Amino acid sequence: MIFLLFLFFIVFLPFLSAISWFVYKRKEIELFWYRQTGRQPISETRRRRQARILKILTFPALLAAVAVLILSFAGAALYIWAYYPSDSFSVSAWNEYPDKRYQLTEDLTEHYKLIGLSEAEVRAMLGKETVNGDGTWFYDIGMKPGLDAGPYVLKLYLKEGKVRRAEEQNTSNF
Repeated sequence: MIFLLFLFFIVFLPFLSAISWFVYKRKEIELFWYRQTGRQPISETRRRRQARILKILTFPALLAAVAVLILSFAGAALYIWAYYPSDSFSVSAWNEYPDKRYQLTEDLTEHYKLIGLSEAEVRAMLGKETVNGDGTWFYDIGMKPGLDAGPYVLKLYLKEGKVRRAEEQNTSNF
């Protein structure tokens, strides 16, 4: 992303500026060149045709440059807005920061292997569940940033007293 911005501002934008300056000063530059070399100036018809072709080629290049710039800024803004750190799970952090539990759930589900734990083991690790409904336990994990922003829960599916599946879910999707 930074490379694209660097490329745009350091290479492409000055190149477009030089082209537009050349188009603006073209007649003066040509007359100077013809006086220095002693050659005959090109005809007005040919000059118009070349200017038209240059205008036709410059507009898409400028449009592409603007599109790259807008997409770069949009991508950077989306990344900054949706980013959140992922921390290592610990029982003390889980209990101390209930509104930032979403930062711990990735490590919890990947490394602590919730699948197969008994109800007692889950309660010892995560505490009392927020909602307990027909084989499904919910733990509030806070407001997760991003496009699907909103309050999230860690949803544990239990069968025969053991965890069978664990997932994060946006509560607005219930």
